[in-house]
Amino acid sequence: MNVLFMKEKDLYEEELGGEEAEFDIKKWLFRILRSWYWFAGSVILCMFVAWLYLHYTNPVYQAIASVMIKDEKKGGDISDNSVLKELGINSNKLVENEIEVLRSYDLMEEAVRRERLNILFSVEGRIRDVYLFGSELPFLLEFPNPDSINQTLSWIIRFEQNKISVTSGANKIPQITYGSDYVMDGIRFRLTPNDAYFDLNKKTMSSGSFFTTVLPITTATGLYNSRLSVAPVSKQASVVNLTITDPHKERGKAVLASLIDIYNRQGLDDKNRVTANTIDFLNERLKAVAEDLQGVEGKVKDFKSEHQITDLSADGQQFMDIAKGIDEQRAQSQTRLNIVSALETNLLVNQENPGLVPSTLGIEEVSLASLVEKHNTLVLEKERIEKNKEIGPKNPLLLDLQQQVQETRRKLLSNVRNLKEAYQIALNDIARKDDQLKGRIRSMPQLEQKLVEIKRNQNVEEQLYAFLLQKREFITSNDILEAGV
Repeated sequence: MNVLFMKEKDLYEEELGGEEAEFDIKKWLFRILRSWYWFAGSVILCMFVAWLYLHYTNPVYQAIASVMIKDEKKGGDISDNSVLKELGINSNKLVENEIEVLRSYDLMEEAVRRERLNILFSVEGRIRDVYLFGSELPFLLEFPNPDSINQTLSWIIRFEQNKISVTSGANKIPQITYGSDYVMDGIRFRLTPNDAYFDLNKKTMSSGSFFTTVLPITTATGLYNSRLSVAPVSKQASVVNLTITDPHKERGKAVLASLIDIYNRQGLDDKNRVTANTIDFLNERLKAVAEDLQGVEGKVKDFKSEHQITDLSADGQQFMDIAKGIDEQRAQSQTRLNIVSALETNLLVNQENPGLVPSTLGIEEVSLASLVEKHNTLVLEKERIEKNKEIGPKNPLLLDLQQQVQETRRKLLSNVRNLKEAYQIALNDIARKDDQLKGRIRSMPQLEQKLVEIKRNQNVEEQLYAFLLQKREFITSNDILEAGV
């Protein structure tokens, strides 16, 4: 059996070798060349099919825009922000958070509403339908209540012989007047002239039919979000590229421009929220100090009236001048103590639902200011990402931010309590110095001693009030006015 198998194998190899030896490449090439017309015809046919496809298919354009993620406080690139690094905030993480904000549903929904992206227009061309947008349209289609549209509408708006009509299937409104409300498919709408079209074309509208597709806001938002791509230009860069595809070149540009504008506006709104929160905090403190000041002023007036005293004697006024320095120290320490006490209350009351913490104006503690800045940055990031309907409550990015907020609040509360204790110690030291100073007025009449004490308290309250008022005016003039820029 083995010998027979070997012989058969040798014969097979000899035949195979013979066939390979007999193969003539020239004959094979001539055989191919004799059928050249089939190959040429196939190439021409493929090119013709490709030409037909490109000629009759609507092109899709790609629009690209870049956004630099900046630290609003420093006004620079966050990748170079040493403050953020000291706070332990990774710039890559912030860029990642901002990418989620730029991709958020709410941001795109606002862009859809602003640019009316849920309304699509086209006209019949010689080869294919042509999409229209913006100044290419002689009219604007407006819906008083766009949220009432819960299904896709297909209308035809016709201009013929100075008459406008709207058709939807078998339904038709034969005569439309600009600015008047009409109802089609249960949806109220109106047509108004598009001034941008007439300014650009310098002519009146000629006859034509506009094929109109109206999408629900939610559908249009999902459609444009699916076309949007947001990605950093590199791993370490704080610049992100926004890319979107659209059959209309200008509409793609308009979407990105609107998204960036809304994103910047939201950033300014966040900054003003922090400012407004601080102003509310100062207003509460001003109200409390004003009540205390009013009470002290009433005591001065009542004391003078009761004891028939017009004012301090020369000795009393001299003592007031000597005590001025101590009173200023007491006012400063009392102000700081009041601020950190209010911060402590804010942190304890809002533990379950952490919000923005007021700025620590007047407290020259770098650690406290840094923690407040970090806390507010994280809270704003968390709130903005929560607006993205595509991100659920269990999303790792959101859970990480929530954990960072809670951890920062714990550190902030510990820092506030330490400062509160330090300011109370400082006030106690000032009180001891004050007791030593009071020995100088023991030679004064009893009534004048009491009047001096009341007026000193009045001076302290006046300094507290003036300080808070000055800080509020500073914030109002430097920050809140930016909303109008």
